Parts: sequence; C-alpha cells; structure tokens
Amino acid sequence: MPQQPAAPAGPSLVFRTADIVRPDLMRGPNYRLGEYAPLIDFKFQFDVETPWGTIPAHGMAMLGLRLRELKSIEYASRIAHKNPMFVEGAVRVACQTPAGAYLLVTDPIDSAYRAAVGIKRIVLAKWSPNGERANCAARQQLACLIGCDPESRNPILLGLLDDMSANATAGWLTAEAAVNFGLPGIGALAANAEFKRMMAFKSTREIAVELNASLTALGVGDSARTGFLSNESYTTTQRMAFVYYLRKLVGIENLSSLVEGAVDALNESEALAAVQEVQLLVELRRTHPMVRVSFAGLPFATLTDGSQMIVTSNDYFVETPRVAQMIARYRAEFPTTPTTFITLGRVSAGAEQQLLAADITVAHHRLGDVDFNVRAEKAAQTARKPVADSPAASRTP
Repeated sequence: MPQQPAAPAGPSLVFRTADIVRPDLMRGPNYRLGEYAPLIDFKFQFDVETPWGTIPAHGMAMLGLRLRELKSIEYASRIAHKNPMFVEGAVRVACQTPAGAYLLVTDPIDSAYRAAVGIKRIVLAKWSPNGERANCAARQQLACLIGCDPESRNPILLGLLDDMSANATAGWLTAEAAVNFGLPGIGALAANAEFKRMMAFKSTREIAVELNASLTALGVGDSARTGFLSNESYTTTQRMAFVYYLRKLVGIENLSSLVEGAVDALNESEALAAVQEVQLLVELRRTHPMVRVSFAGLPFATLTDGSQMIVTSNDYFVETPRVAQMIARYRAEFPTTPTTFITLGRVSAGAEQQLLAADITVAHHRLGDVDFNVRAEKAAQTARKPVADSPAASRTP
C-alpha cells in the first residue's frame, strides 16, 4: 500500500495530488489542483480550483477532460483577439450582459475575479427552437472550433457556450476550423473527417438515429439501445465514441453485453469509464484474438485459447471485501480458466495478492502507448508474485 500522508479527515484513503499526477499538471494559467485527492470507488476525486470556483473531477479520465476544457477556454481567448468575426458574435451577447462571456473569453483570469457573480449566473439563452443546447448549429460549430464537447458539463465552459451562441448564427464560424475534441480516448475520432462533419452539422436527433442504426446492425436489442441512447450520463459525443469503438469489435460474440453494461452508468465518470474500457478491448484485440465478450460489473473477454481477460479503467484497485466477493464470484463460475486482470490504473499490493491467490495475473496497459504495453505484456507473462506498488511509483501519463 502507498504511504498515507497526513491529510484532512474523510475517506479512508487520501493521497497527495502531487504523488499521483505529473508535476506540470498541478497548475496551469487558469487553474490549480487541490492538494489532496481521496479515493472513491477506485477513482481519485480531484478538485480543480479556478478563478470561477472549484470544479470536481472524479477519476483520471475526468481530470484529463476538465483540464482540456480549460485549454478550450484559453483557445477561445486567442481566437477572440485575432478573429473580428468571432468577436462580433460575442459582442452581441456582451452588449446585453456586460459581465458575461465576452469578459471571460478576452481576459479569463482577471475578469473572473471582477465579475464572478455575473459569470456564475445561469444564462437563459435560446440555444435552439426547443431549447436543447446541442441542437443549436452555432453552438455545435463553436464547440468544434475551440475543441470541446458541445454538451460539456463543465459549468464554466457551459456558460461560455451558452452566452456566445445565444444570438450568434452559424455564418460567423468556419466549418474547417474544427480541432481536437476534449474527450479522453477520442483522438483518433477527432482526426476523422466524417466524425467532425457529424458533430458540426448534424443535430443530436440525426446522430441518435445513426447510432441506433449502428447498434441494431451489431445485434443490440431494443431495451439496451433505448437505455444507452437515453442515458443522460453520456453526451452525444461520448455515445458516438462508444459506438465507434464498439464497431471495431465486429466479429466478436455478445457485443450487446457491453452496451447493456454501459446502460448502467450513473454519472459522467462512469460513462467515461465505459468508453475507455471498450477502447481498451479494441487495443487488446490487436494482440489477443478474442471470440466473445461479456459484462459482469466489469467487461471481460474470452480468447481463442480459452483464457480470459478482465479489463478496468479504475485509477487504483485496492483490497476491499467487494473485491474479494467479485473474485469469489468469478472463480465460482470459471474455476480453472487462465485469467489476466488488465487495468489502466494501479493495483495495491493487497489487491494484487487477492488476485494472484485466485490465480489471476495482473497486467497494466496505457491507451495508445505501444512501448509501455509491450513491456507490460512481457512482464505479465512472467510475473507470478506480488510486488509493492503505489500510485506514487508511476505518475499518470
């Protein structure tokens, strides 16, 4: 187990943020991370302190998303200074609400302190004829322009998009300006011209129809399709990412089980986990031929040789009665199946002992990091005894 520093009272496991993230991520032009990060449901709970208030980020994936969203605010500031057409669209709103988004865009730090009350207000903007944010063409193209999800839940970015798209028209945005979306694991999609085109020019209803058709073609039943497409834990962008990766698993049996598991997401953190886990299966398929996938709290895949892999995107897997019960249930159903537990995060020494005692090998993976994954694969093939491990031993990439 990692050393426990002195920390405020709260959950039983609390870590210093500096021990679990890279030093260059601790502070940026318009944020700093809180000193401590408690572990809640195997994910770190970060506080992103900004001039506009503290934004929580549950999990490494959510932290990455929130920090990229703050980059989008910085990018919007640079565009506003250089692009008169963009500024014109913002000024129309600023004239009505001088303490609002335009100050935020042109001077994100100082203006926030001067106009905190104005920036924190809820803007009653006319996003679209029926009031749905993502179905406003100007809002969608604006989000593509500054590199964020049109349906972002970041309160700062949400207000910014509301204000700047309230009276603007799509005419002052260029369709070719789309940059990378701020969603972990979506880099390959952002480079895809069709993906950009869908996000910029198709309404959420049109996208939902296409996603429904894709899921139907994959054999996903009505209940799972409806549950997934109506689950408000996902944004439209995140649903697109999930289906994008799911389609890369065509040929593997029981894909519908992954959608049924995704339906259970209760919040955005769990939605991001579902996206990352199906992406992890896609990457593992390149070197591990899979014949079937299933979902039982976590996704697992059966390989052609009969062995299985359990995958998770959790930040830090620690020994708990819940873990012991999960292992016991798994071994009751698959008593002798060779199994590897593959995680995007870390595993405590105690949890690793629990897994190894059940003859389940532990392996680590980093999305998109080929060199690391080759080394981890070799280590997993030979390592059969637990090693002391802690989040501090390897900062997040």
